[in-house]
Amino acid sequence: MQLFLCDAATAIARASEHSMRHAPADEEAAVIALVAGFIVFYLFIICMAILVALAIQAAICYIFYICLKRLPPEFREQEPWQAFLLFIPCFNVVWQFFMFMGTSRSYQRYFEAHGKNNQGDCSYQLGMWACILQFIPVASAASPVLMIIYFVKMLDLRKQVPEEFAPVEEY
Repeated sequence: MQLFLCDAATAIARASEHSMRHAPADEEAAVIALVAGFIVFYLFIICMAILVALAIQAAICYIFYICLKRLPPEFREQEPWQAFLLFIPCFNVVWQFFMFMGTSRSYQRYFEAHGKNNQGDCSYQLGMWACILQFIPVASAASPVLMIIYFVKMLDLRKQVPEEFAPVEEY
């Protein structure tokens, strides 16, 4: 019986010695795998956020584009293609003021020239405040709401301009 206990104790000692030699490597590999998993997860989240932001920016540029494209050229302050300048980093911070205010003023001029003075400022103030509020930390959450309202109103104004004024694209 004593021989059996001695062999069992030796086997346990060897097993624990073996596991102690290999345990840190296994734990280290598990930690590395866990850290790599977190990094991949966060990179995925960041990439998805960038894609969503680009999709929103593309939608904004497209709305400006179609709104300006509908107006006859003599009433436009900017050309429709200039809406896509909003994709330029840092420059877009300034250019958005020109796009929001310029598009509204273009529609104002169109409606005034056609005797439709009931449109007010064509969302000029709304666009201006949408641009300004994003720089005020306390009020920056209101800016996207104002932008959505602005674009809904601009798309409504766009519907009031007959399509016959819009140039036909030739391919």
